[in-house]
Amino acid sequence: MDELIKVADDPIWDNKKSQNIYSFPLLSDRDWLAVGKKIARGISADQIYRVGNFLTAVSPQSHIGPYKHAIDFLVPDGTKILAAADGKVVEFCECHSVWGDDEKFRDKLNFITLEHANGEYSQCCHLAWRSVSDLGLQKGDKVLAGQQIGIVGKTGWTDREHLHFLVFRIDKLIGNPFPFYSVQIRFK
Repeated sequence: MDELIKVADDPIWDNKKSQNIYSFPLLSDRDWLAVGKKIARGISADQIYRVGNFLTAVSPQSHIGPYKHAIDFLVPDGTKILAAADGKVVEFCECHSVWGDDEKFRDKLNFITLEHANGEYSQCCHLAWRSVSDLGLQKGDKVLAGQQIGIVGKTGWTDREHLHFLVFRIDKLIGNPFPFYSVQIRFK
């Protein structure tokens, strides 16, 4: 965490945009603004913003450095997660069932990572236990945009229900001690 804090405000993270255009990783079948407002209760208004038809929250402790462009969609546990673009499952973890508002839960995170065209990857975090394999997905499987790839569930370092979503590139920028960096997501 110390290494992340050291590079948190470095300008190398700015002005990087996705080459691909992504769909939202959630169904558009609900009034997500109203749902998000309920989850956002108690969060300072200056930490809430809108992306499409979703309310999202700033996470100043974790959306820094190479994670700068991650988005926390305020949606409840049990919400279906969709592939934001065609891709391939390259990694997932779904063995955890604990969460908490403390860094000690950082490694207790369930997630899925997809590889897309143009060297870009998307990652969905805070998935429910076994929500990937219960769908029959395995490492190496091809998925289509809009296909269900998991379910939201509080796992890892979190204090609220949400889907943490980011698009990233595996590339070591000059000055980046990490082998990846997130990009600003261009949505449809």
